[in-house]
Amino acid sequence: MLTTSIIKVIYGQTNITLYRHYDGYLAEGGYELACILKHNFGAKTFIRQLLKQKNRVTESDDDSPLYEIVDSDNEGQVFTYTFEFTQNEFSFYHNLDMKVEKLFCCHNILDGYATVFEGQGDVLEVAKEFLRICKEDRFAVGERVRTEIEQGDMVSL
Repeated sequence: MLTTSIIKVIYGQTNITLYRHYDGYLAEGGYELACILKHNFGAKTFIRQLLKQKNRVTESDDDSPLYEIVDSDNEGQVFTYTFEFTQNEFSFYHNLDMKVEKLFCCHNILDGYATVFEGQGDVLEVAKEFLRICKEDRFAVGERVRTEIEQGDMVSL
């Protein structure tokens, strides 16, 4: 099943929208974004690192970009990740306003977005908190899969 996502990066007058076709949920796409953000404090280096990411879903996707730049921020995505970088006027450090929203839908009727994560402040501090949330989600997904295997609902790999 596809879990598409949009990543919006805003910095000054720059507004870039990236699309991810697979695994955009918190435990995978969110976790990767948090890891990249944790090591790239500025908007420019963050965007560069996102564009370097390669798709490893199937052999046929070998070396294709994981993220592609799109014109619209409405691609029917399940998750929307928004990163708004601002530079602190008294230092070289960047601040970040970050928001993650999840689209809920039922029987092809869009129910709207729910905020999953909101963070504001120093980039590293926001990244650490976001990474903690994503790790919790990874753990929950792992527990759910383990339970399904134990109950016979899913075959062990």
